[in-house]
Amino acid sequence: METEPTSVEEFIADRITPREGMRYWPRDGVVSTGGLLERAAKARGLTLRRVGKTHLLFYAGARLVGSFDGRETNLVSAQAAKAAESSRLQQGYLRAAGVPTASETGDSEPSAHGAVGDSADGAALALRCYVLGESVVAAVVRVPRHVVGTGEDSLAGLIAAEEGVWRKSAYLADLPRKRVRRHLARQGLDEDSVPEEGRVVFLEELSGAPGRAITVDVLEDLGEDLVSLAVDAMWAFPGLDGAVVDLRTPRLDAAEGAAAAGVDPTGDIVEFRHPTYGADRRVAVDIIDRMKR
Repeated sequence: METEPTSVEEFIADRITPREGMRYWPRDGVVSTGGLLERAAKARGLTLRRVGKTHLLFYAGARLVGSFDGRETNLVSAQAAKAAESSRLQQGYLRAAGVPTASETGDSEPSAHGAVGDSADGAALALRCYVLGESVVAAVVRVPRHVVGTGEDSLAGLIAAEEGVWRKSAYLADLPRKRVRRHLARQGLDEDSVPEEGRVVFLEELSGAPGRAITVDVLEDLGEDLVSLAVDAMWAFPGLDGAVVDLRTPRLDAAEGAAAAGVDPTGDIVEFRHPTYGADRRVAVDIIDRMKR
């Protein structure tokens, strides 16, 4: 008896397997969050003052409009930063604000700062948003690296072919082979296994770490209520005006069944600038514009 494809498998078939819009980022073209903010500030006519190795101050004339300390911008309050450091506190703030959480919907409880756990069960898409004020300015679906069976090729051959593709993108981290073997073994597979045609085989768990997932820009696909859920999750933390919000959702056009998995004020914006598929989003410019308001 055939089983219905999961949300993640459907997404892979529709958006990843065809390889339409895949981006190959050159190694010298990937810039850090601080570098992106610095470029955006200069493009917006601000002057910069560097304090130490990572601290940046942004000025409009003589007026200080914002800062970045290497982790957070001035859009993050001290209370929000402290609350976001603890997964338990995060859950408390989200629940107090009436925001459904991943642990309430049956997913594993997230660790602090946006690690979203394993989506390989396919129950929900791992959606990562960047929220500024009342808007989601960037959004990607994050999928663990995987191969799709042909019915003829071994996993070793499928993995080798995909690695050749992934290495063309400087932003995707290398995939340690030992980790792959362990993950395959948990699925009752090894590199000599020949998966049937169309079967999706995940090679690792979905990490919250930047560069450790295939990312697909989906900003234009989000339903209004899903955008509102992401905004509500950020607003659950007092004094937080810009952050990465991780959601679990079975679909992108509606918030039914969706839940917050984590909020990260130190979220890396490079992931939105260098997606594996789709449009790149200039989040740094949006952050600078928010600072200037």
